[in-house]
Amino acid sequence: ELMPAHCAFVLHSKNPFSDEKDEMYGELALGLGEAIVGNYAGRSLGWRMKRGGEPVVVAFPSKSECLICPPCLIFRSDSNGEDLENFAGAGLFESVPAFQNRVQRVTYWNARIITDRDYRMRLLKRIGELAFLVEDKYAVPQDIEGVVVGAETVALVQTRTQV
Repeated sequence: ELMPAHCAFVLHSKNPFSDEKDEMYGELALGLGEAIVGNYAGRSLGWRMKRGGEPVVVAFPSKSECLICPPCLIFRSDSNGEDLENFAGAGLFESVPAFQNRVQRVTYWNARIITDRDYRMRLLKRIGELAFLVEDKYAVPQDIEGVVVGAETVALVQTRTQV
């Protein structure tokens, strides 16, 4: 099911820039995560955080568009990109929502994640702690995707071993 994401995030439980094991790196964008992982111009809000520490914002967002979609089913491809005969996702090489995503212009001047520092830092810390929790569960660094539903609900969408 595609959740009604207020914003989406991608996390690396081991910071790929510093290669520090106990430091995570994350990116967050308004709307759906495709704006982060797809070919959409601009930067996401970027931050890093040491295990047990506080988030440090390293980049403020500059994406001019976000993607919005009502709650619906989403058809997921095989993560290995294999075209398996007699498999429900055969021939599907990307995720396809039941309803088409709608492109919406972003206005940051009224986005709480930008205007409310306490909220931003609290949310980034909760999301950053999730990176370490998931890594501890799987015992290896993780590449994690998730969403924030409403203002406070953090949901994990998928995780896989970080390469």
